[in-house]
Amino acid sequence: VGSYYTLLESYIYDGEHRLATCGCHENYTFNLDEIARLARSPLVKRDNPAFRSAHADYLVNKLAAFLITRQIFAGAGTFYFGRPSISVRGLFIDELHSNTTTNHKPLINTKNEPHGKVSRLHLILGDGNMAEVASFLKLGTTGLMLRLLEDDKINSSLELKNVSDAIMLIKEVAFDRACSARLLKMKNGDLLTACELQRRILDLAASYYPKEDDSDAVK
Repeated sequence: VGSYYTLLESYIYDGEHRLATCGCHENYTFNLDEIARLARSPLVKRDNPAFRSAHADYLVNKLAAFLITRQIFAGAGTFYFGRPSISVRGLFIDELHSNTTTNHKPLINTKNEPHGKVSRLHLILGDGNMAEVASFLKLGTTGLMLRLLEDDKINSSLELKNVSDAIMLIKEVAFDRACSARLLKMKNGDLLTACELQRRILDLAASYYPKEDDSDAVK
């Protein structure tokens, strides 16, 4: 699990306005072979150009709800034409998945550059945030979510009913500063706030991965 920060010149236009955002690139290792098994899809060979987008739909379906709502604790905040927003980066996301990060800003980037013998999940939707707690939470919770994904624990209560709504919802969550609007329609029929969804994920992770005893940890 790792991340690096960069100033991304991601432009959108509104009349004569030209906007840029400071974002954070995140990289996570994950078991693509296991994802292939869970998706019931043959694994594309790593030397095949199609590898970079293999199983993207499965990843988006499982991770979208988490990714669009984690901004409530990891967002850097901004004003968008005078309108306060929890996150700045989420306002620029315009695709569910893509193998590019230049012309379009995807929720999940599927380009799989070599990282030894492991596969890489590349995310660009997070804010560049200098608050250490926010950065630790962003990386830690995403790592836990990937662990739940590999262990096949993400069920319909954590998946959006219409994953195509994620691009719109990431912006609606950003403008819901009170985190009180029930914006998320889940596959199991529930209607949740961003806080309720993140609490549900926390409870699920805690039930499967209880806190380890750190009494012998090096001080």
